[in-house]
Parts: sequence; structure tokens; C-alpha cells
Amino acid sequence: MHPSWNPATSKIRILEYPRDVIKYMKQNAAPKQLLNLMQCSKRFCHKVFPYLPVRYLTTRDAKEVKWRMQKLDNSWIRGTNCDEIPNGLWITGKFILVDIPNLLPQILPKVAVSELKVLALWHQEIFCDDLVKLLPHGNVKSIHLNFSSVKYGNGDVVTLDKMLEILTNIPLISYWHELPPFSVEAAEDLSKVDVSPKLFEISVAAHKEEFDFGLYKMFIELNRQILFDTLFVDDDLEDDFIEKLEHLNAIELGNDLNEYAPNIFRYLGMPEETRAALEALHAEYRKLHNTE
Repeated sequence: MHPSWNPATSKIRILEYPRDVIKYMKQNAAPKQLLNLMQCSKRFCHKVFPYLPVRYLTTRDAKEVKWRMQKLDNSWIRGTNCDEIPNGLWITGKFILVDIPNLLPQILPKVAVSELKVLALWHQEIFCDDLVKLLPHGNVKSIHLNFSSVKYGNGDVVTLDKMLEILTNIPLISYWHELPPFSVEAAEDLSKVDVSPKLFEISVAAHKEEFDFGLYKMFIELNRQILFDTLFVDDDLEDDFIEKLEHLNAIELGNDLNEYAPNIFRYLGMPEETRAALEALHAEYRKLHNTE
């Protein structure tokens, strides 16, 4: 017998399966299992494939187009009503909800298979269990939560340390406002926060009063392997606080490129020369670690 022969996928063995068994397997196989079965035998093929594979789904608040998705053949489907988004979606690339608040609960039931690489949400109501459903395969390269807090079923906000546990294996995590606080337990000892070795960059944009910068800076110092990009969007920062940010940026530039990830602390009115130098340092570090 040839060593590559596999009785589980042998066409001869499949032909022996009774019709009702084939029917049951077709109806109950998980999506990827169904694809494998279809590759083994035409007996498992559907007249109409029960899933719609798309590589890109996004929404926007416009009169002409409310949503659009790109199929695997690069063709586009568009619609003016989000209720018209097809069921059975198999998303393999980007899932981006913009402009239309709290749309996720309406669209999520339409997603049958989630193999996302990029998840970006603006002004969305997100429950922790729903977020976990979108991240089952470990394929996500970046997640962007913009004015979108993640909550438990009881309404409590998921703390930052718990979010880092949920978002494990994701290289880039970005928050635009609504950065969650650390839990009380984590704040007492930030060294115990579970940080994935695959986490490469954390990007934050917020008002100064939205989070505890002192605690955040301590977390940065404990995780020098992570690149932190922080933007303060306030237009009235105190002079002494700006001086602190300038001092931190000067330290990063003085260290130049080394084994630690260079951080950048941005603020409105930041000198262009400083910004450009820090971004160049960021680019060199990414290139060094093949994350451009």
C-alpha cells in the first residue's frame, strides 16, 4: 500500500458512503470541513455553495452606498440598506464598520465564518462575546477600536489587561479614544499583566484626561519590546506636560535604534523635525523586524 494513501479522503471509500450519510455530512460539516470534503468528492458539492466568501466588507453613511463588499474574484457588491447585506458571509480579509453607529449587532449574525486580517470599528457597541466570535482563527494582524468600547453582558467595560488577554496573537492594537483602564488588580502590579509575545505595537489617541498617563507610562517601561505610539489630541495641554513629552521623545531619539522598541509621544503642535525623526526611527525598527 502506498504510504500517501489516506482512507479518510479516499474517493473509493467515499463512494461507499450511503446517500443519507453524505447528505448529513454536507448539511452539518463546518465550513472548512465542507471545503475539504468537496475537494475529495463531487458528492459533497452543493448546487449553490452555502457561504459567500468575501475579502472586504465595509460600511459608510452615504446616500448612494451604505455598504460594499469585495468578492474573491475582485468584483464588488454594493447596497443602500444594511438589511440587504447577504447572510452566510465568509470574510477572509478586512471588516470595517464606519459612520453608522452600533451596526455590529445587525451585521454579526450574517457572518458565518470569520478569518479576518483587519478589524476596524468606529462608534460601535461591542460585547466581549461578539468580539471573541470575530477572532477565532488567530489570523488578525491589526484591530482598531475607534470610539468603540468593549463591554461585558452586564454593561461593565472590559479592562485593558483583560483586552490584552482576549486580543492575544494580534500584532497591532489601536485605540482612538475610549482606552479602557487597567483593572484594580492589574494596576497594583502591572508586571503581572499577560502580554502576548506576538504583540508588536500599541497605538493610542486620546485626551489627556481620558486615561492615567502615569500608569500607562509604567506599563510602557515594563514592556520595552512593544512599540507604543501615543497621540494627545488636546489643544490646551499644559506647558509642563508638553515638556515631559518632549523629554520622553528626546530620550527615545538619544537611544537611537537598539534592542528596545522606540516610542513616540505625539501632541498637537509637536515640532515637525521631532515627529519626522521619531517616525524614521519607527520605520527602521519595523524594517528590522519585518513588520513594514
